[in-house]
Amino acid sequence: ALWRARATARLADAPVWMREAKLEFPALDADEPDAAQGSTDEALLRVALDEMETHPDVSAAGEAIRYLYRLSCNVAESPKEPRFRRLRVDNTAYVNHALGVRGGTLAMEALGWRVSEDGSACVLSASRGIGEHTLQTLQDRIKAMVAKLAA
Repeated sequence: ALWRARATARLADAPVWMREAKLEFPALDADEPDAAQGSTDEALLRVALDEMETHPDVSAAGEAIRYLYRLSCNVAESPKEPRFRRLRVDNTAYVNHALGVRGGTLAMEALGWRVSEDGSACVLSASRGIGEHTLQTLQDRIKAMVAKLAA
C-alpha cells in the first residue's frame, strides 16, 4: 500500500500522457493464431522505439508511443476499415507524434506505413496487419516509460 501511495504522489506531477496511460491491458491469447504475424518489422520497430526514448522531450516521446499504439489497435481491431489505414500528412497528431519525435518516422515504417504516391497521405496497405506481438511490444514500452518516469 505504501508503494501505491508513493507512485500516486509521483504521478500527480507527471506529464499528462503518463497520468492517462493505460497501465492494464487486455490479456493476449497466446494460443490464438496471429494472422498478421510477420507483417511488422519487429527488429526495426525496437530500434525506432529505442530512438524515440532518447528524444529530449520525454513527454513527447511517451505521447508518440501511445499514438503508435492507438493507431495499431485501430488497425488490429478493425482490419478492413479503410479510415484506420490512411493518415493525411498534414494531420496534426501525425505531424506532432510521428514526424516531431526522433524515431517516429522509422517506427511508422516498421509498422508498414508508407507515403502515398501523391505524397498527401501515409497509408497502410490492406495486405498488412498489426499482430498481437506488435501490440505487446508497444504496451511494454508504454509501461517501461511510465515506470521510468515514476521512479
